[in-house]
Amino acid sequence: MMTSEIDYPQLLCYTRYPLADELYASRLAYSLHLGWLNEQGLVEPLNHDYGVLFASAYQLENGQLQARSLRSVWLFEIPGGYALTALLCHPDGAPDDSELSRGRALLYTTKDLVHYQRQPDLLLQGGQYIRDLRVRYHPEQKVCELYWFNMDSRYFTSRLYGGVTGEPARLTAAEPTKGFPDWAACALTRRTDISARSALNLPDPVRRYLKAKLEVPVNTANTVVPEVCAAGPADLDQVKARAIYSDQTDCLKPVDWDLSGVRWEKPGRYQINGRVRQPHFSFPFAQWRADPCLTYWKGQYYFIATNDADQNHSFSIRRAALLTGLAEATEYEILNIHQYPFLKDLLWAPEFHVINGQLMLFHGGTPEGFAQEQCWVTRLRRGGDPCVRGDWLEPQVIRRANGDSLFKSQAGTSGITLDLTVFETQATWYAVWSQRQFLPVDTGAWLYIAQIDPERPWQLCSEPVLLTLPEYAWENNHAFVVEGPYMLKRHDQLCLVYSGALIDSSYTVGMLTASPDADLLNPACWRKNNYPLLSSLSVPGEYGPGHNAFMTDQDGLIWNSYHAHAGLEAPRSSGIRRVHLDIDGQPRLDLTEERDLKPELAEVRTWLTVI
Repeated sequence: MMTSEIDYPQLLCYTRYPLADELYASRLAYSLHLGWLNEQGLVEPLNHDYGVLFASAYQLENGQLQARSLRSVWLFEIPGGYALTALLCHPDGAPDDSELSRGRALLYTTKDLVHYQRQPDLLLQGGQYIRDLRVRYHPEQKVCELYWFNMDSRYFTSRLYGGVTGEPARLTAAEPTKGFPDWAACALTRRTDISARSALNLPDPVRRYLKAKLEVPVNTANTVVPEVCAAGPADLDQVKARAIYSDQTDCLKPVDWDLSGVRWEKPGRYQINGRVRQPHFSFPFAQWRADPCLTYWKGQYYFIATNDADQNHSFSIRRAALLTGLAEATEYEILNIHQYPFLKDLLWAPEFHVINGQLMLFHGGTPEGFAQEQCWVTRLRRGGDPCVRGDWLEPQVIRRANGDSLFKSQAGTSGITLDLTVFETQATWYAVWSQRQFLPVDTGAWLYIAQIDPERPWQLCSEPVLLTLPEYAWENNHAFVVEGPYMLKRHDQLCLVYSGALIDSSYTVGMLTASPDADLLNPACWRKNNYPLLSSLSVPGEYGPGHNAFMTDQDGLIWNSYHAHAGLEAPRSSGIRRVHLDIDGQPRLDLTEERDLKPELAEVRTWLTVI
């Protein structure tokens, strides 16, 4: 319901002022941010004070991307949802003076303030660059009022029919006016490091959803069944606690029960205490290890990563019976640059995958230098030991269906491929990888997808399809790169995470989602997140988190392995954290241990009947 009465806290939209480039660069600061505004003018930021909507880069004729950012954001209510107007600017915040922005404003619509759909641009005033724009919707007249001023500091007004209601847009001719009306005043806040814009009242369902998606959840309760019957300690392994969270979700977790007072030889009823199990992983979990990957294989946990300590010249595996045991486990070298003449440098991004019951390792490597990096796969021989070098078969390079290289060179072109991952859905196997053209121009790294043959996993069986580009500021900060894809399969959706930007403090984790039964070779069937799942603002002290992978443990819990820097000048090092599934069943990667399980809530109790 549209109302003029203020209902605090209101939702404030704003852009930030940039920090130091390595902390929060201007191209990130100039984006849509959201926060709760209270009566005192204080702002509680959402999404770690990171942007939630970013401008798309535009592509030049030679394939290169030109980054853009957003300024003058303005949220307003429309029937059935909300709309946002914004102006394009250069990554440094300067007004965009290109033909792309002449007399033009961006228009988005959203039902939930998390997912946005771009609508046709508003062509306000030919030949004039817009400096600011503010809008409101009149429900009675079914029209949007627009007020703006241009680079000559002259004010204009117009009306928009349709456009935000699903009907064709029609703008009336611009008319001069004296200034912004009272309703168009920007919200007042006590924050001096932001450009505050409009503020909105929200109905409870929208408010709850926004909090569930953009606030970090916290454990609020842990419950167990009030009574259980068991014949022995092993029966209690199935008695789990239900951990409840502030984002309207829950998760089943194992419990360590104190059974010291139970006499199993004597049937009876006992009250027993337990503690919800919370594995602890310090960060860094493994120093000088990047692009980490975990797997659970035949009753053992395994860890592998890019070895930054030896300039990426070898791969080593750790093995342990418990996931926590990997932190101190012995490393076994299984591959180095002296074994094969075609792999002499840059062994990167190893990933465990099981195809047709056989353990495989997909990775990058090059015969000579970065410019020849390619994707490879090596298989563990049947019955082999993953920690024994000789049990891994000779690596094979990944090729197209016709035998050509994965990067198909043509006259005057060159490029590389890396970070190939695989997944299966609907009885079909797919590969996704990062590919970068260097000549004739460097276009940055893009993600591609194709089907692969599970009997010959080094060969595609369909033509590669471009999946996504580094279009958003968090994907092209310091470098135009999207890489490191990895799939998390859920019952009703596929969540493909990937990393973007340079491998410094600007590194981030993004996500594409699709339905398992969709045409996955059609890019239109994938939905791209507006904002990253992980960034340097997500967890204090972890800079540039990214290149992650997932593993499900014996208890059904999903774990995220990733790398980050423990300081701006620190090396890439690996971390492990539980994956929390949010209200949409999608992964949250920023739930730290102290929020995942509140220590004061960890104790649980039930009645045990020995049978």
